[in-house]
Amino acid sequence: MALYTYPSNKLEYLVKIFSRLLKFNKKEVFDPIYILVGSRGMQHWLSMELAKQNSICMNTKFDMINSFIVNTCYEITNDQSHKKAYSKEVLSWRIFKLLDNIGADKLKNYYKDSSQRKYQLSSQIANVFSKYMKYRPAWLEKWQNLQFISNSPSDDEIWQAKLWQLLTNENSKTPTQIQKQALKKLNSEALPKNIYIFGVSTISPNNLEFLLEIAKHTRVHLLYLNPCSEYWYDLKKAKIASWLNIEEDFTIQPLLASFGQQGKDFFSQLLEQDQQEFTSFENFCEDVKITPSKNNSLLTSIQRNILELNTEKYTINIDKSIIINSCHSPLREVQVLHDNLLELFEQDSAIQPQDILVMCPNIEDYAPYIESVFTKTSSDSVNRLPCSIADRTIIDSESLAASFIEILKLPDSNFEITKIIDYLSVPALQRKFDITFDQLETIKYWLTEACIHRGLNNQTFSWNWGLKRLLLGFCLDDEPMIIEDSFLTLPNIQTNEIQELGKLYELIELLQLFSEELKQKRTACDWQDFLLKVLDTLFNIDDSDEYITNIIKQNIAKIVQQTNQADFTELIELAVIRSILTTALSEPIVNNHFLRGKVTFCSMTPMRSIPFKVVAMLGLNSTTYPRKDTKISFDLTNYFPTQKGDRTKRDDDKYLFLETIISARSVLYLSFQGNSYKNNSEQEPSLIIKEFLNYLESYYSWNNLKKYPLHPFSPKCYTRGYQSYDDKWLSLIKAEKKSFNSQKNANIELPSKFSIQEIINIFDDPFKSYSQYTLGLTLEENEPGLSDTEPFEIDGLQIYRIKESLLCCYENCKDIDLTIKHLTLCGKLPQSPLTNELLHQNLNLVKNFYDKINCLNLQDLTLETNIQNIKIYSSIKLSSDNTLVLYKISNLKPKDKLQLYLECILYSHVYSKQITGEYFYINDKKEIDSFKIAWFEVESIEDELSHYLTQALNFLKEPSFAYINLLEPVLQKNNNKILEILYKSHRPLTKNIYYKLLNGNNFDIENINKYYTVAFKATVSNV
Repeated sequence: MALYTYPSNKLEYLVKIFSRLLKFNKKEVFDPIYILVGSRGMQHWLSMELAKQNSICMNTKFDMINSFIVNTCYEITNDQSHKKAYSKEVLSWRIFKLLDNIGADKLKNYYKDSSQRKYQLSSQIANVFSKYMKYRPAWLEKWQNLQFISNSPSDDEIWQAKLWQLLTNENSKTPTQIQKQALKKLNSEALPKNIYIFGVSTISPNNLEFLLEIAKHTRVHLLYLNPCSEYWYDLKKAKIASWLNIEEDFTIQPLLASFGQQGKDFFSQLLEQDQQEFTSFENFCEDVKITPSKNNSLLTSIQRNILELNTEKYTINIDKSIIINSCHSPLREVQVLHDNLLELFEQDSAIQPQDILVMCPNIEDYAPYIESVFTKTSSDSVNRLPCSIADRTIIDSESLAASFIEILKLPDSNFEITKIIDYLSVPALQRKFDITFDQLETIKYWLTEACIHRGLNNQTFSWNWGLKRLLLGFCLDDEPMIIEDSFLTLPNIQTNEIQELGKLYELIELLQLFSEELKQKRTACDWQDFLLKVLDTLFNIDDSDEYITNIIKQNIAKIVQQTNQADFTELIELAVIRSILTTALSEPIVNNHFLRGKVTFCSMTPMRSIPFKVVAMLGLNSTTYPRKDTKISFDLTNYFPTQKGDRTKRDDDKYLFLETIISARSVLYLSFQGNSYKNNSEQEPSLIIKEFLNYLESYYSWNNLKKYPLHPFSPKCYTRGYQSYDDKWLSLIKAEKKSFNSQKNANIELPSKFSIQEIINIFDDPFKSYSQYTLGLTLEENEPGLSDTEPFEIDGLQIYRIKESLLCCYENCKDIDLTIKHLTLCGKLPQSPLTNELLHQNLNLVKNFYDKINCLNLQDLTLETNIQNIKIYSSIKLSSDNTLVLYKISNLKPKDKLQLYLECILYSHVYSKQITGEYFYINDKKEIDSFKIAWFEVESIEDELSHYLTQALNFLKEPSFAYINLLEPVLQKNNNKILEILYKSHRPLTKNIYYKLLNGNNFDIENINKYYTVAFKATVSNV
């Protein structure tokens, strides 16, 4: 028996060798094939490849190396009772139980009375001990034998040694002890006849030692990737080589030297062992090293040079086998990737979606953008590529899991309204309470009107307070009523809607009940019963949720199993249970959406270097890749020299990048965020990308890094080399070379009548008017929505509405004290003495303003005329001295001045006589003021009115940035040539801002006016 090794630079070759080994090593029909892999993704790929080559793949028993060794040891020793005692999860509970007994004041000061902190610390200690068991077993043996690692042990070593001694006193059969016992009892009968290890890139020294011992009794076949067929395990980086005075002719392959440290350590360990090696490297050039021909791709040349340890420099035709792009954001990275993939499909019909793998440092950072870019909508004309997103966590991808964890936070929450709405948005909860989408929208409206923000008690803004207002409003009257001088009802609910209110009441009561019950300590078994009750009470699980629900239930059951295995019988607080479940549900779902016949997106996972025609890596930024280890302060490996076989995330990611290079068959696609999306400042790519770019430039004179613009509608995105396949932005690009025109809107059907107020509204907001009149689209106003925070101050708009309410009360002879009481109790104003003070201050101001207007003896008058076959009308007020009067209980704006001017023009046109206009308002000093327009000559009253109407109609055909606010200087000078200035400023201003937007300058008009997005882009689409 022996260890057989099969190195190759291509995983496909290893599969062929594996298939031949299976045929050669014939077995009994029912004997399983033992296959050890480094990741579940590799297991899935290997299963499919074996099925392709052998027409079937069955009776295979896949396992991870460490798990296989543990199971084998316990089977050989025939001792299963202590199998889980030193697993991370069980060890965490055992440490949690013993932590108070080790006399470490530093630890006690950290967790104090917090069970959650204590458990999280126990879990971290368990992780460190698991690391010791795998990489430093000799340390643990010394501690078990009452010895220390060093002559002068640190405080951290002292308490860790004591804790380990307590653990071994409870159970002396540590994994190391079990492994030693198993090695003594090893024989061929206790082992499979063949053990296959496939596609791993590293094995810990402890595990490798055990496998070598197994190899003395059975055949162990190690099939692994080796990027180079030459001896390269003593390569140094160029900089290190110069420090060591290595001769110039010493072969230094930059990529192997920079990224291959993990592989070098692993292969060096193998060389030290007794083994039989069967190499199967690809020979690109039939044993003759020649300069690559023009037909060879750049990627192939790099792979060959790595394979042959070649350091020669070449000049070859640059192709698209290597693509490196710089973008501004994750969204742009995904958009640019989609365009590049469409281009690849166009150029090579042999490439299919299943031939593409896209890796990200953290898939959750990219998942929303992937779904938005790759998911086809009903109005989408672009051919979207089918994709699947693997490695997503349940808590981030499934609303049911996320809401379940949020419910476990109820005792610490204040029942914020947005969280309750989040619960109501979960489909499983909606089914349980029979709430539809429309009903949820109605509930949101009620809660907004009821001014519910947070809290459960009867105080203002709480749930009990707000729901009581709604219920009493339904029961008592159709008008708001004041109850007991301190409560204002809300008659917002119709008879046919009362059931929805009842469902909301039921949910709040259940959440309140669970909030109290969650505060109780329970045993693990009692927690299981209670949590399953919560799931069953709040959620209606259908087929789509069954898989997720089963995972939640399994993780709850694991807590019971682990506490039983740890002999932990104490009562457990909610914070500990919540922490365990949150961590468990934050783990990637195994084998979820990986290799589903679509473009596969996944996280960067070591030992998952599966060959694809196209391999892409996104997010290769200096801050995210290579990933950094989170060092734990009490991890003693940080304070001792590293040993061969030690792993770090940095080395893992570097070697993953090297394996990615040799795993891409046609195209290697790399992307990073090279510029800030905020200010366009340059950002550093990953050090790995910088080294790879330097290599490409030095050895191949490659300098084809593409920097994409911030916006997908930039003209650059539709030029050669940057081609976008998204035609929805193409109309903007065409519009750059054409002037804006309104031919398609020239014949739109406009209203047959306009009021003066409607004309003023058009000038006040051309975008909004264009959207409403021309496009027939009205967007929701930005009214205050659901908020977790009650009002603490009164803004200008609220003050204006208060004054309007008070003025309306005076004008309609209503009870002013009752109005003030309504304003105080409505919930829209802060509950503060300052509110009452502000109300009474404005009451005096409004009273004086009303008296001023009332003494004018105003009379209503309706004006009506026809201009350009369009009816123009208005309702005005005339004072006793025949002055046209307008008034408002706030400061004057330019549109108000224009309105007064047009009202006077209309009156003069209807009655063919002059009139003076006066607009009463409240100035900045909170004083009553007025703006007057005395009559001035115009050439033609009808032409003047016609000019304004014409410009208003033009705005409905083509929106403009020429707001009426631009014209105030003109009005201040009594200049009646306002139309001419509007016309002159209209097109240049629009075009100027258009170019600013097109070139990616910081001009955020959409935050100023939300109708811009609809109106402006609709106009451009007509070009």
